[in-house]
Amino acid sequence: MNTQSNSNLVVGAFRRQRYNLADAALVAAMILTLIFGEYYLALAAMVVIMAIFALSLDLAQGYGGVESLGHAAFFGVGAYAAALYALHISSEPISGLLVGAIAAGLAGLLSGFAVLRTQGLTQLMLTLAIASLLYELANVAKSVTNGDDGLTGYDVDPVLGLFQFDIFGFTGFIYACIVLLLVYALLKKLVNASIGQTAQGIRENQTRMRMLGVPVERRLWLLYTISAAIAGIAGALSAQINRIVGLDSLAFTLSANVLVMLALGGPGRLYGAIFGAILFVLLSDRAAAIDPTNWLAVLGVPYRSQKELKMTVALELQGLSKAFGQLQVTQDVNLKLEKGVRHALIGPNGAGKSTLVHQITGLLQPSKGNILLNGTDITRLSPEKRVKMGLARTFQINSLFNHLTVGENIGLALTAREGRDARLFGSITQSPELMDEAAQLLHSLGLLALANKTVTDLAYGQRRLIEIALALALKPSVLLLDEPVAGVPSTEGTRLFDLLESLPQDVAVLVIEHDMDLVFRFAQRITVLVEGAVLVEGSVKEVRNDPRVRAVYLGERHHG
Repeated sequence: MNTQSNSNLVVGAFRRQRYNLADAALVAAMILTLIFGEYYLALAAMVVIMAIFALSLDLAQGYGGVESLGHAAFFGVGAYAAALYALHISSEPISGLLVGAIAAGLAGLLSGFAVLRTQGLTQLMLTLAIASLLYELANVAKSVTNGDDGLTGYDVDPVLGLFQFDIFGFTGFIYACIVLLLVYALLKKLVNASIGQTAQGIRENQTRMRMLGVPVERRLWLLYTISAAIAGIAGALSAQINRIVGLDSLAFTLSANVLVMLALGGPGRLYGAIFGAILFVLLSDRAAAIDPTNWLAVLGVPYRSQKELKMTVALELQGLSKAFGQLQVTQDVNLKLEKGVRHALIGPNGAGKSTLVHQITGLLQPSKGNILLNGTDITRLSPEKRVKMGLARTFQINSLFNHLTVGENIGLALTAREGRDARLFGSITQSPELMDEAAQLLHSLGLLALANKTVTDLAYGQRRLIEIALALALKPSVLLLDEPVAGVPSTEGTRLFDLLESLPQDVAVLVIEHDMDLVFRFAQRITVLVEGAVLVEGSVKEVRNDPRVRAVYLGERHHG
């Protein structure tokens, strides 16, 4: 008898989680997303985070048979731990991940003592109770967690001191993908090890495992602690990439969602947790895009009235606030821009005007409040998604492609608008329609003769016009102009506003401007911001004659 051959037969009888085509597909999906999914990297990062979270539950439930309705407890503990660590100790991201993992692992270790003494429905309800308790503790401990407003205002250092988190989500996505691959490789090794095989035996038949001399509770306790630590890594990643941690990270909804992810992909198969998370997050995102307001019916808001709102209101700010530590920059700002309105935002230096625009465009996340664009909540959407939905802006300080020609600058905007920026072959120069559009836009701004000029060769006033041209090329429904005539001679400033007045009537324009003569000429409504809060909003006449406005900003020269 060939002993070696028999040994091989026994080894072959063990069903192992091997690297296969599913793993290759996962890596390929990451690479393809990075190459072709530039505008969706923020969503892709969320998919990756949820995949890690689903893997953590799969380890406990799919392999160990531990039932849980409160796995969000560990996600939330990891998220809060990482955010508090960044806020008070260090902004280094990798150590922040470890802190999140340790904190969540300790939570799993402590709660597992009670959870793993129960089974079935009792176990489900106990996990739910623990998560609910942590949720209430986070809500009550406002001095630590900031309660409903969430933890914000913390920074995260570049990864390894080299790779800065950017507004487009590039670094965040790669960082999350690397963490996912490491966690996935670790779990592959774990489920193929003795502890993994033991866990599967416990899931199948606890009694028989006891009769084999296995301390069932202790083994599940170890598995549960590791599962909690991995959930904490997912939470810490979310805190670092999104720069905000709220009570929703501990909510039952998150626990329910990850259960659905696991069900979609199939428990007890690591790749199942990943593909279940991908499917769930993408379907949720598409559903929200198709009908983002349907949930309002639960609150008794008639759907018809929402449709009517979408027909008239282009941009709405609801209680928008932003704080940097103890410094409150904007405070409970409410603002509505009707379609086609010309609205001015004025106020003294340091009033928070530019910060407000940064929040609207997604360059800053608000500490509190909501932003609606054409009836859709965009508060947590990436800047690039907001642009695709019809929001465009100019910058107070020119933000141009200085070493490209004027025509190339406009071409980049048109390429992005048409979704051609990822094409491997061809360019918009092959589209007569787009070239005609670019020529007409440059002609309307008096820039056509400069189409072949490099931006660095132009005068400052001409560069300001290009700044506006880039925004107009996107065909926005809402246009934000941050001091468009700053540094421009008065004669050119007047001409520029003449051009702005000729914008399509269905485009809502919000302009920040210090030149009151131009504001009073251009605007239909004015909002005055003082120390981050709205002092007054009204028509030109109402604002012009308001004594509070004259006292803090305009001066008596504009009285009467």
